[in-house]
Amino acid sequence: IQVSTWLRHYVYERLVKNGKKAGFFQLLATQTVSAVWHGLYPGYMMFFVQSALMIAGSRVIYRWQQAISPNLAVLRKIMVFINFLYTVLVLNYSAVGFMVLSLHETLTAYRSVYYIGTIIPVVLIILGNVVPTKPSRPKPRKDE
Repeated sequence: IQVSTWLRHYVYERLVKNGKKAGFFQLLATQTVSAVWHGLYPGYMMFFVQSALMIAGSRVIYRWQQAISPNLAVLRKIMVFINFLYTVLVLNYSAVGFMVLSLHETLTAYRSVYYIGTIIPVVLIILGNVVPTKPSRPKPRKDE
């Protein structure tokens, strides 16, 4: 069994209540367990918690992209590119913790770039809760 499969089955899915969708808490808990699995270094914890923020922020960008009409294909492609840039920025920022492992060195590196890789995901998550998105295509109704 792969670690990712184990994490999904034994952590992520077990935290989701029946009939509900998984949210940020389930993602954060799964990433935290993954950090502990890697080792009890602060850098691992910071990387995996930061990756949960990154994924949640990426989901916001994706929802915005999906809300754009298919007629505006260029704008949708721009959003895909923005999501790519966002992911590269935040992943490279976060990877410092995974590589140096030390809390002090990780925070020093984050501070040197003004915590941009933490601030951007948090702002996106907040905006995702404030700015509503409507799907470009209505969901099909189920006939009962």
